[in-house]
Amino acid sequence: MTVDIEEKRAAVFGEEKRAPAIVLTTFDGEGERVYAEIKKITDRPFTLIAVGGIKWNDEMTPWAASPVYKGDSGYKGLADGFLQTLTDKIIPAALKTADISPSSVAIAGYSLGGLFALYSGYKSDAFDGVISASGSLWYDGFCEFADKNPLSDKVKFVYLSLGDKESLTKNPKLKTVGENTEKIADVLKNRGKNVFFEYNAGGHFTAENERVAKGIAKWLENRFSAENDR
Repeated sequence: MTVDIEEKRAAVFGEEKRAPAIVLTTFDGEGERVYAEIKKITDRPFTLIAVGGIKWNDEMTPWAASPVYKGDSGYKGLADGFLQTLTDKIIPAALKTADISPSSVAIAGYSLGGLFALYSGYKSDAFDGVISASGSLWYDGFCEFADKNPLSDKVKFVYLSLGDKESLTKNPKLKTVGENTEKIADVLKNRGKNVFFEYNAGGHFTAENERVAKGIAKWLENRFSAENDR
């Protein structure tokens, strides 16, 4: 099932009436592939809402920044506007069209999508889980932002991951990703957040869909364990 709104397309997979839902920002329509990978890992019921048509370098970034790659156009920092559209219009439209009322909602993303997912946890109370797989936490000023600002009280679980070769680069910005991610994980843990951080084998472009699926499955297991402990 798909719904088009605000020049974006939300594809809904699973359509479980009351099960937890995951909002996934997608770069190239990978929602169906991620959904299939999640199903390989866990038998927990869930709904995946994959949002595409995103202006990736601009709508996934929190503020303007200069290019990282030679020949790149840089980053406009339009995340706040996209986040408002996502929470106010896109997600409600997808839930209404699919006729579902999820018990909880998490946000997930890979690379710049992972940066946006974590940023959303700081800027919005719409999500109780954050999955940042190989998140671009090298982004200018983000480590400082995470240190100085509180994550939403609504967020109960944060998943962070990286490839173990991602920091092995000559690019001075990209090589900080491991150090920054570890620092942010420690900051959130010290503030009492439930944080799971792991390294995966390979570089940034290794098994992207599988890495996102691992994070989502980990959140689902944590979510169901928390419900059983009540």
